[in-house]
Amino acid sequence: MSDLTDTTPGWLSSDELEMARARMPILYVEAVPVRVDDSGEVTSIGMLLRIGPDGNVSRTLVSGRVLHHERVRDALLRHLEKDLGPVALPRLPASLQPFTVAEYFPTQGLTPYHDPRQHAVSLAYIVPVTGDCQPRQDALD
Repeated sequence: MSDLTDTTPGWLSSDELEMARARMPILYVEAVPVRVDDSGEVTSIGMLLRIGPDGNVSRTLVSGRVLHHERVRDALLRHLEKDLGPVALPRLPASLQPFTVAEYFPTQGLTPYHDPRQHAVSLAYIVPVTGDCQPRQDALD
């Protein structure tokens, strides 16, 4: 059986991804889904509940890689739909501005963020959602 990621445009095979992660920073997007009231004030903040590879349960943000030739906006929408479901109805502004840029390093202590697999740069956004959020993929809640 062949690896589906080998034939999907924009995806790297597992070996190619490992080689790229060892040699260059990888771009990610992260989203903090929020509910806002009519005046635009945040009334609640959403987090995903996941079980990690080590079996630990933790809360995390919506996040994922930006594919080759993919706009940041499209990557953000793709990951929001993948994790929150197709009817979460995220509202992205016309001009996206991250609230922070986080750098993850394989070496602990360089920044508060650590990823043992790679050096990654993540653009983090606050995204209002108005629809029904249903966890998908590996999210529990």
